[in-house]
Order: sequence, then C-alpha cells, then structure tokens
Amino acid sequence: MMKRSERISLDSISGIDEKYINEATEERIKYIMLLKKRGFFYYHKGITAIAACFALLITSVFAVIMFAGKKEVPVYTGMTVASIPSDTAEMPESLNATLTASTVNSNVKFVYKPVVINAEKSLNAAIKERYGFTEGVVYDYYAKPGEEILITVHIDNPDNFEILSFTLNGEKYSSYMFEEGSDMEHIVLRTNVGTAQNIVSYTIDAIKYVDGKDIKDVKMEGEQTVNVAVGTTRTPKGVVNIKSYSYNSIVLNAQVEDVAGLIEKSGGSAYVIVYDRKNGIVADKKISVGEPQNGILIEGLVGGKEYKCAVVAVYDALDSNGKYGRVLSQKDISLDPEIFVDTNINVQGDTVRFDLARYNSISELEKVELIDERGNVVFTLTGEDVSALSFSGMKAGVYSIRVTYKFDNGTYTERKSNTTPAFNCIAGILPVDGEVILGYSDFTDVYGTITAHYAIDFKPTGEDKRVYSVSKGTVTSIRDGRVEVTDSLGYIYCYDSLGEVRVAFGDNVSMGTVIGTVGTSFEHESSAGEHLHFSLRDPNYGSGSNRAIDPKFYTAPTAGEILTPYSEAPIYNATTDDYRVHLAVDYLPSVRDKGVYAIAGGRIVEVGDNSTNGKYVIIQNTFGYKYCYCSLGEILVSVGDVVVTGDKLGTVGNTIPLEASADAHVHLVAEAPDGKAINPITEAVVVGDA
Repeated sequence: MMKRSERISLDSISGIDEKYINEATEERIKYIMLLKKRGFFYYHKGITAIAACFALLITSVFAVIMFAGKKEVPVYTGMTVASIPSDTAEMPESLNATLTASTVNSNVKFVYKPVVINAEKSLNAAIKERYGFTEGVVYDYYAKPGEEILITVHIDNPDNFEILSFTLNGEKYSSYMFEEGSDMEHIVLRTNVGTAQNIVSYTIDAIKYVDGKDIKDVKMEGEQTVNVAVGTTRTPKGVVNIKSYSYNSIVLNAQVEDVAGLIEKSGGSAYVIVYDRKNGIVADKKISVGEPQNGILIEGLVGGKEYKCAVVAVYDALDSNGKYGRVLSQKDISLDPEIFVDTNINVQGDTVRFDLARYNSISELEKVELIDERGNVVFTLTGEDVSALSFSGMKAGVYSIRVTYKFDNGTYTERKSNTTPAFNCIAGILPVDGEVILGYSDFTDVYGTITAHYAIDFKPTGEDKRVYSVSKGTVTSIRDGRVEVTDSLGYIYCYDSLGEVRVAFGDNVSMGTVIGTVGTSFEHESSAGEHLHFSLRDPNYGSGSNRAIDPKFYTAPTAGEILTPYSEAPIYNATTDDYRVHLAVDYLPSVRDKGVYAIAGGRIVEVGDNSTNGKYVIIQNTFGYKYCYCSLGEILVSVGDVVVTGDKLGTVGNTIPLEASADAHVHLVAEAPDGKAINPITEAVVVGDA
C-alpha cells in the first residue's frame, strides 16, 4: 500500500507536470509561428527560448520531488482526560473514537436550580439570592477519591513516527507503559488521582520520537497542563441550636467544622441566617469556622411569625456544581406571644417606663404586674391604668414585668403570660427612703460631740421606715440593733440603730432586701431620734489600716489593689511598663480571692476572647452603660444572664497579649451610652491584701 507521504509527493508532481507542460506547449506554438514569418534567425532564437522553458520546467519538477519527499515533525496538540470505560475487555483496538476532546468533562454538570414553591422563596433560592452563585474555577475533569482515569496525549503525526516516551509531572513513561490500544497519534496512560481531596495537575513535556536511527523531540504547541478536581465526601458539617428567644429576637449557638478546608480553599464563608418564606433571609451573621459560636443574637424579628434558623456555608466542593451556599443545619421556630412588653424598658430613679406591643388584634390584655426577684407582685395595672405604662415608687432591687392576656384560639379562650427579663432598679441606692442628716467625716460635730464620723446617718422623710440592703451578701452578724452584711469581696456593710431586725444570721440578701426598720438603738446618737447609722468597712478591717471607707456604695471588681488607674493623659502603665493613655482601671487581685465580681448590675450582652481584651465579659445596665471585664482567666457567666452587684463573673487571668508580661489582673473598661469611655469608678479605693 502506498504511504501517505508517497501519495502527497505523486499528487504534487502530477499537478505540477500538467500545469507546466500546458504552458510550455503554448509558448512553443507561438515561437514556431514567429519563425515562419521572420526566417531562420528568429527560428534559432525561438529554439533557444523553448529550451530555456524546458530547463525551468525540469528544475521545478526536481525541487517539488525533493520537497515532497521530506517528512513532517510530529506536533503535540493537547491532552484530554476521561473515565475508565466500564468494560475494559471491550476496549477497541484504537481509542481514537472514544477518547477524544468530546469526552472531556463528561461528568461535569453546572446545574443549580432552586425550587420555588407557591411564588414564595424557598430556602435554597433565598440563599442564592443573598450569596450568589458562581461556577468557580472550571477544571478539566472531576474525579472521586481513588478514581483511575485515562489521560490521552494527542499528537499530529502524519508520518506515523514511533513515539518513544514522554515525561508527565517529572516522571518518564516509555512506550511499553502506554495503555493497550494506543496509537502514534493518541497515547493513552492510565493513572490514579489519589485520595487527597485537592486539585491534581498533570503537566507533560519532553515527548520523544524515533526518526530512523535518531531520537528527536516532538514539537510542543498544545496546552501542556490539565487539572483534575478530586472531590470529597468530607464536606463541611454544621449544627445550629436555639438557646433562647423572645417576641422579636433569637439567641443561637452554632458551629461549623470543615476538616477538608473547602471553605477556605474556595474563598467561601459560613453564616447563621434567619429566614421566612415570604421575605427570604431577614437576618444573617458571618461566623468563624471550627470554634463554637455561642450567644449569637438576632434582633428585629416579628412576634407571632414562623422562621427557620440555619447554618449556611458558601464553598466549592470540587464536585462540578460550582461555588454556592449550602444548608448545613436548620431549626424551625415560631415567635410568640401576641402581647408583650417591648425591650425598651427605661428605668429612671424609682420609676420604670415601658411600651406594649401586640401582633394579634383578637388578644385582650388583662393586667400588667411588677414582680420583684422573689416572685412577689409589687404593683398591678388593670383597665384604664394600663395606659400609664409605668410603675413608680420602686425601691432598690431586681424586678421584671409580667403581662397577662387572653385570646380565642378557635376552640376555647386561652390565657397566656409573658414576663420580661429581670432588670435593676438602683433607686439612688439609698438604704432608707429619706435624707442624709450627717455625712462621713474625719472630724465633725457629731450630735454635740466633736469627733470623727465614719458613717452616714439617714432619717426617713415619710411613713416608710424600712431599711434596705444596698448590696448582695450574707448576714454575718446581728447584735444590739446592728446588722452586718458581708459581700463576696469581703466588704462589710453595717446597719446600726435599727428598731426592728427582719433578717436572721446566715441569710443571703440581695440589693433591695429589707434588713429592718430605723430606730434609736445606737445610744451614742440617741439625740438624733429615729435614724439609720450606716457604715462600710473593707475586708482588712481591724488590721490598723483603712478601718472604714466612705460608703459611696462602690464595689471593686476584685479584692486587691489598683495597679494602673484611669487616665486620659499619658501616665506610667504598670501592666505594659511604658507611658500611655489608660482608659481603664487595672486591678491586681489579693492572695486570698482571685474572683472577679460585678461592680454594677445588668445583663450579660457579650462574652468572648480576642487579642484586644483577652477573655472578656460585657455587662450593660438599664441606663445603657457598659462595663467590660477583660483579661479574665475563666468565665463563669453566659450571654443573657442577669447579674447584680457582687455576682461572680469569673477569675482574674493574663489573657491580653499586649499585657502578657504583667501579672494576672483585671482590666476594667466602662463606656457611656454614647460610646465614650468613662472612668469606671469615682475614686481609687485601695483594698489591702488579705
């Protein structure tokens, strides 16, 4: 059989012969006619011209024959990837028909069609709308872990030179290693992608072929690298739990684990979302991957509505479906009840003001009650009085508001109650509803005697003669009309000149607890009549130093001493050993007690750990002031907890990287409602070591 190269040469020669012979014949006829007209001289010149034409013709024919006989260098045109045929025994002699470019990405399907139900947004459609969808990087092939694939090397090899070898990813493959059925234009190699979930690249170079006795390089013109995405079943996992909820907010705990690192590799993110079928995603918060995310507060929701809470991860799973948001976990929740007290509870002095909201017009409000921390009803609003939306005359203490309403559920009249979280009423933090008749002084006239008065005397101005505790603590002494309450820091609050005692030794009291009534039992001040003699002693009382403290109702966050005070001007900072502005107070704990305690009541709004604050707790009171306790070693409270003065929040630590060289301490920051940093105390009280 004539070779392809021989056919090309013969066709070329045949074409050239016919063309040039025809042209030469025409010229020969022209010159013969001229010879007849002009005689021998012209005939001689014609013969010469014809001879030259024949010489040119013969030279051209030889040149074409020589050119046509030259062999073409093989050219590499690219690689393709395909799966292993299901029945390899039936593999054809030549794979040219099955392993062509048309089979590349045969398992790739870029399909993402969220389902839409009743013209409302499905969860998947809402996720696509919020986070978008991209095909991401398109790879040449998508494989399963451990899958064997066929890589076909395509070569334009018209002269059918024998391909000797090629190098793939630095490894040489000789002809005996080629897959059965390979030919000199389609070299097939079987390989395994491995089990690592990643992008596997295959790069080819140095293709060798045999030309007679010489080994030569194939010309490289095609793309030399193909990329195979190895998918994984180890996709991100997540969980979401509803910790608590109210009429318009939800507190969630969530966690996302991504052992294969797909989220990071594809530049994705994880979110906690809240979704409803009508409006789609109504709230979302980006969360970290790996660590538990607790106390995630979602606000601004609508009471009486049904929601889905979900954890969503946006990533490319290398499965040919591109990069999009996928639901890892979800929970359903219905916010209730229909009538409630709005979160905007405003406490000013002895008065609390609030708003009511309702989501169901068929509900009927019965009453609104003010409840103290023991569950007792202090005040009740009914009928037209409810329109006042306030309670006045509260004493210092912890309260909540309870709303009771009823509605027809379709079967019977149902009655429900909704109670707000607890809130603090400081009401001036006075132990007696009255006025100060004698203040704290080192040297003054004490009812006719010039001496020191390390206390404050209060005289009731109305009929209420009750004496209230100004702190949380334990009754540690009762004698002769005197009650002593010791708080968790060791401070001793002394209530003298009582007429009646209403607590017992060992009782645990809270801020606002009734201690007793005013009287005249303090004989040194009997001339003052009925009054309360109130004093405060520090934990080191009796040692000869700081025997009494001006009872400004200040509580330190830890029993110890101030290491670095608050200053808006640069001062020496003992915790960082340099000079700087210090918009906080650092406390060094005592040897006896490493606890950290609330200096003011409120609600825990944030708990965390970062490079700026270390481990920290933030408390916000009813006036909007925030107290941030930083550099904690251990945290003992959670977001949403309600605390009062003296409650233990955790322990001192050394968790602020900037202050890592300092001893364990508490870094206390205070912030006004407008966000401005303020001094968390009014004076620097040094508490001696115990």
